Amino acid sequence: MKVNIKGTVLEKFSRESNFNGKKEERLFIRLFQQGERVNLDVNVKPATYSEIKTGQVIELNDITVTSYKDVLYARQ
Repeated sequence: MKVNIKGTVLEKFSRESNFNGKKEERLFIRLFQQGERVNLDVNVKPATYSEIKTGQVIELNDITVTSYKDVLYARQ
């Protein structure tokens, strides 16, 4: 499902992933959305990651959100 997400950036972080034997670094931002119970981690592109600052209120467009076993996954 494609959605627009608006929230406050709580933190920026990266995780290493091993996909088909290749190690790569994935960039994430953690968003706080007023009225929601869970903070949403969004996998973003490097250009977006470098533009965003902690504490900034942002709106991301055309984000793909999926769920698996009661966890939300979001990707730009």
